[in-house]
Amino acid sequence: MHSCNQTLEVETINQLSGRLSPSCKGRLALVYMPWGAASRASIAAGILKECAKHNGYSCDVHYLNMWFAQQIGVDLYTKISESYGISPEWFFSCELFGKTGLGLLSNSWSDLSAAGGDQLKDELAKMLAGSSTSCEELAGNAVRQFIERCVNQIDWSVYLAVGFSSSFAQNTASLLLAQRIRQAHPKVKILFGGPNLDSEMGFEILKGFECIDYVVHGEAEESFPRLLDNISSGNDYAPVPGVSIRKGAELISGYMTVQPCQDLDKSPTPDYSDFFQEIEHSGLQNKLRISVPFESARGCWWGAKHHCTFCGLNGTGMDFRKKNPARVYEELLSISSTYQCLMLNAVDNIMAMEYFTQLLPQIADSSIDFNIFYEVKANLTRSQIKAMRDAGVVRIQPGIESMNSRLLRLMGKGVTTIQNMQLLKWCHEFGINPSWNVLYGFPGETPDDYKDYQRIFRVLSHLCPPTGMGPVIFERFSPYHFDREKYGLRLRPQTFYNLIFPESRLDMERLAYYFDGDWEGKDDSFEYINPLRPLVDNWQRSWKEKSILCYYEKGPGFLTIYDNRCLNGEASVSTRRITLNELRSKAYLFCDEHRSFRAIHEMLKKEVRSDLTAEDCRIKLQQLVDAGLMFREEDRYLALAVPKRSRSFGD
Repeated sequence: MHSCNQTLEVETINQLSGRLSPSCKGRLALVYMPWGAASRASIAAGILKECAKHNGYSCDVHYLNMWFAQQIGVDLYTKISESYGISPEWFFSCELFGKTGLGLLSNSWSDLSAAGGDQLKDELAKMLAGSSTSCEELAGNAVRQFIERCVNQIDWSVYLAVGFSSSFAQNTASLLLAQRIRQAHPKVKILFGGPNLDSEMGFEILKGFECIDYVVHGEAEESFPRLLDNISSGNDYAPVPGVSIRKGAELISGYMTVQPCQDLDKSPTPDYSDFFQEIEHSGLQNKLRISVPFESARGCWWGAKHHCTFCGLNGTGMDFRKKNPARVYEELLSISSTYQCLMLNAVDNIMAMEYFTQLLPQIADSSIDFNIFYEVKANLTRSQIKAMRDAGVVRIQPGIESMNSRLLRLMGKGVTTIQNMQLLKWCHEFGINPSWNVLYGFPGETPDDYKDYQRIFRVLSHLCPPTGMGPVIFERFSPYHFDREKYGLRLRPQTFYNLIFPESRLDMERLAYYFDGDWEGKDDSFEYINPLRPLVDNWQRSWKEKSILCYYEKGPGFLTIYDNRCLNGEASVSTRRITLNELRSKAYLFCDEHRSFRAIHEMLKKEVRSDLTAEDCRIKLQQLVDAGLMFREEDRYLALAVPKRSRSFGD
């Protein structure tokens, strides 16, 4: 790890404040701490900066996460920041709650085993290549030097208020710096907001930390400026919907009065200027693949109808709201032009269906080489996927978490196995990268749900593999959490919480976002998963090497398929060349989209052989299934080979 540069000149914010407009109501700071991603700006901070500016306030956004990335090295920082769950919180928890901090926890590296933290130690060590010394150094001297730099290199006294945006594993770093700022500058108001402060979680944080004056729950375009007006006018304790307030020894709860933004077109275009200034100042621009976040919708139209059982992403804002397509288009052009960046990431939980016809064609017509990410539902049509590719939507997260339709029904996903396969195939054809994974350990699942996985993985091995496999985690705001009795669940906060936050100060039931669950008949062995892991590893390796293929060339009245997938678990396979006659090739091309047996049979009778019996048709289709060239689910069939003229092969 690189040592912190202590020779940098202290920022003279007092001089900057002298240049403020006489009409400015006050100056505030928004802070983005580790372990927020260093490669992209905070859209929440960008929006709130604009809200503050529109209401007469000057606002600085301090991307202190980049300071830490620069200090410990970008690769290590990125690896830790991309780790799922709360385990990265430990690095700052030691300094905040441990023996050198508040003394509320014995959670140093040497204490963890005695406290039942061996699993946490294993996760932390993996992040630092198995080095316990590096873990101790990072949680000790590195964090201490970083926090000292944050406290001393910025003059926090010039601010009316300092707000911390906290999501995922940003709580302990934010709390540590907030405490130090309060100690050094008692008159500066401290605000917290972000997904980690939704609902009762935020009120619990407010109760546990006297350094926090306000918690802003949920969406804040309206509540944040109103709170600033109250603070600047000295009306500190006036109620604001969606804001919890510390009034001396009294706490005023506001999380039940959140008012989500109903008209997203009124939400301002975020200001990311501080992020790009910090990137340039830190010298990290050539070490990170920078992407710019944008927002076109909030909530989830699918979840509003059928909430996926394990998903807690939307918190209290499930109702789906979207921006006008023309507004989104102009915002994409504005953001890209302002920051000279073509890699854009939608923060939406799901793409609005109207955008396929009202937004994507307009983006495609612009002839701008966008590289856009969106979350989508997996049951897209071929034309919708083509529309995405034409518009530069080349990275998607389609919500594929299983290749078993019974499990997908248990999850409430509203898709089937064959639809998931179809999406992966079309993504390969159009050159779109779908990020997906396999979850297991759902209440009600059985080993039989996975008995066909090895075959499925092998027939799909020419397509994009899952990023990994992992057990389902029970999240706050998910049906598994708020309707646990329906699913027979007994939930408890993940054990890591007790090793990171002090029970003497915080109620883990109210603080936790991640929970462990028990239910009748639960089996923790997951022996049916272990044989799949080597398959996924090999799949990922072959995908990276581009060594597995299954594609077809179309001829006059025939198809030739080239295939080197290891369908029977062979160590290596030479490329097979399989020629399909007119009838089989007609059926194969027709099943580019999954089709019912009845539709296939009727098409073949009409276009090839009027005397084709149902039995003969089914035999011919089953032969293609047995050869691994097609997939059958109940009475539906899908061709698996992709055209040679796919974007993935090059035009």
